[in-house]
Amino acid sequence: MLRSGNCKSNELSGLIKMKTLLWVDDARNPLENDWLNFSPIGRNCFVIWAQTYQEAIQFLEKDWPDAICLDHDLGEEESGYDIAKYIVNRCIDEGKKLPLFASQSANPVGRENILSLFKNYEKFYSTCCL
Repeated sequence: MLRSGNCKSNELSGLIKMKTLLWVDDARNPLENDWLNFSPIGRNCFVIWAQTYQEAIQFLEKDWPDAICLDHDLGEEESGYDIAKYIVNRCIDEGKKLPLFASQSANPVGRENILSLFKNYEKFYSTCCL
């Protein structure tokens, strides 16, 4: 079940479009325990919390975030790396802008794989397409 909420209340939030953070993690609530330290767009944002691969893909099929934070191990067959591949493929195939990215994964190899995929796409895009 997708959950959402503001990282920080803002009286002007109705007048200003808040940036959106897609937080993908099966266990860590992004609004607790200062997990938003990982947010590449800070705390003043609208957070969508997807706890499964399918929830993240459902969100990405209808909307596109300004930033994403991915856990690697989601407790199911698909991982945060699979979501990262989906995002990069949409960027390549549809010209979507790569969201700012980070990973809060406790799995160091998984985290590095996610970040390397995004960084390699950025590097490729900056040399071939700008």
